[in-house]
Amino acid sequence: MSILIVSVQNDHTTNKVLHWFQYYNIPFKRINIDDTIDIIEEFAKLNFQEFTGYWYRRGNLINFNNHDNIDIEIKKYLKENNRKIIEYFEYKMMKKKNLNSFFNSDLNKLIVLKIAEELQLSIPKFQLLKNTKSIDKFKKIYKTINKDGNIFDYKNQCVFNVLTQEHRENIDYDFSPTLFQDKIEKKHEIRIFFIDDSFYCAAILSQRNSETSIDFRTIGEQERNRIIPYSLPSTIQIKLRQLMAKLKMNSGVIDMIVTSLNEYIFLEVNPVGHFGLISYHCNYGIEKKIAKFYKNEKK
Repeated sequence: MSILIVSVQNDHTTNKVLHWFQYYNIPFKRINIDDTIDIIEEFAKLNFQEFTGYWYRRGNLINFNNHDNIDIEIKKYLKENNRKIIEYFEYKMMKKKNLNSFFNSDLNKLIVLKIAEELQLSIPKFQLLKNTKSIDKFKKIYKTINKDGNIFDYKNQCVFNVLTQEHRENIDYDFSPTLFQDKIEKKHEIRIFFIDDSFYCAAILSQRNSETSIDFRTIGEQERNRIIPYSLPSTIQIKLRQLMAKLKMNSGVIDMIVTSLNEYIFLEVNPVGHFGLISYHCNYGIEKKIAKFYKNEKK
């Protein structure tokens, strides 16, 4: 009996976890998703009875890029047909020991924020705006609604847009509905990895670097921030567990900030987010813990 793992080629996190699988002699089969693979054909080769667990890490299971010569209507039909097959596949695999799901990997950021608010987690005030005239007097942070949370320039550098009052006065234009959040001055950021009801948290002291004062994920700047282990208050842990239960998730990366008044602000949760940085700097050994999860060991 073995574990089925769906990921992408050269995913460093998957590689490190599988090193621990090998250490513990946990049998596994890894399928890497890319633009050329026919995922339906790959799944058809599998005997699902041989798997005792499933880990969806990354990859688009309904990618249809390798069928460009097909008529658009036929392509649409086949894509939907494949989607149903993948849904059935995951339905069966989710009955086994599992972490994450393709169909739960791209959460609706707006809905998640509202659920968090309903659970009495503090969230940034946000608006969906269509023009610069609508931006109020507070500083705003532009956020994408889809899963690609960062915008990259031609140098592959992250771009974070903060619109100030001066920008509003000098620029007047319309755009498609876009998420804007109040810019909250923070003391530090918190990145949390949640797995099997446990939290592994790190405080990221990003305010000391002007390049990361808005978001520590700025390309090339992450290693310049001090990252230390952090303990969440029990009240916040309870609310986050309730949130993850509402979202039907047993694993994911949660981002929060702590304000200068020591208020905890929930930002987002990413089911397939990166946790290697906090695993390394805080010596949590998260990759090892994932392997032990499938080995049915708590520690």
